[in-house]
Amino acid sequence: MTARAQSGMTLLETLIALVILSLAIIAAMSMTSSARVLNAAAQKRQQNIENAYALSFLTAQFENIAPAVREIRNGVPILDFYGSQSEMRFVSASRSEAETPALQRTAIRTADGKLVIGRNPLTADSRASERELLTTSGKLKFQYGDRDADGRIVFYDSWVDRDRHPALIVVTIESAAPGDSQTLLAAVPMLSTRY
Repeated sequence: MTARAQSGMTLLETLIALVILSLAIIAAMSMTSSARVLNAAAQKRQQNIENAYALSFLTAQFENIAPAVREIRNGVPILDFYGSQSEMRFVSASRSEAETPALQRTAIRTADGKLVIGRNPLTADSRASERELLTTSGKLKFQYGDRDADGRIVFYDSWVDRDRHPALIVVTIESAAPGDSQTLLAAVPMLSTRY
């Protein structure tokens, strides 16, 4: 055995080994970071798909809002429509002629981080008989637009005891990150003349 072989690795060989080890660590960290980014993108895509489905479902519900009168107050018909920032209740018309009753009460609300859409017959007062149509993750905020005397749209956080439906219903997805909320829908309810 030569003296060189007994002395171990030279400084140059040690530096080369450290460079190779550093490159391997950097590559591993880069792969982990890329996997994290890809996972976050996949989760965001899945959330966008759920939001799109919920949006199309909500749009279908809004298209069926029926102007049902709850009571007459001082000669003014008060429509059966209740809206707050976290819940809406309104009378909707069934699309199916065979379905009875033709008018049903629809409720859309957010609770415990979930969006719930339910429906029950117009005659039922209890939520116990409510049939859930959709439950998905997400917290929504509702706002209601109406035209003022000058014809401008003014938005309200609640809509109750009015003689007409709101001209617009704006639905916004609330995000945990500040400033990251997303407006999903500005819908004009299509009121049928049959009711």
